[in-house]
Amino acid sequence: MVWQVKEGLELHYLEDAASKASCIVAAGDDGDEVAQWANMAATYIGAWTEKELTASLKESSDPVTRTQLLLLVGLGSPDTFDDEYFSLILRDFDHEDPMVRTGAVWATSYSSWREFVPDLRKLAASDPQDDVRATAHAVADIIERKS
Repeated sequence: MVWQVKEGLELHYLEDAASKASCIVAAGDDGDEVAQWANMAATYIGAWTEKELTASLKESSDPVTRTQLLLLVGLGSPDTFDDEYFSLILRDFDHEDPMVRTGAVWATSYSSWREFVPDLRKLAASDPQDDVRATAHAVADIIERKS
């Protein structure tokens, strides 16, 4: 669903099937105005802050919760490359649970940062689980096609 706030400014309501999360994205021509509306919408709906989201992932030890949080971190990642988000996602490529490793792979697909490709290729070649390898291969291909 999209609301045109005014000419050159829109709010988009999105539902993500993989993470089972919804979000509001502000888009427009004026970066300051977009940020203002994004902050206003986040406050109104009680959205997680970046700090809360990343801290929750850092503190999580339960594999199911961690996988869900990885998807949310991927969904909430900035449009441009960010070292903190990159490191948070990448560290779970080595997690002992294949569900978490798969979640980390899917988390890379939200940002499509080309920087993930070498690590995705490594995981695609070496993970002990067939499904993790296949997912890493597919996501790496998609990111390369997008770039």
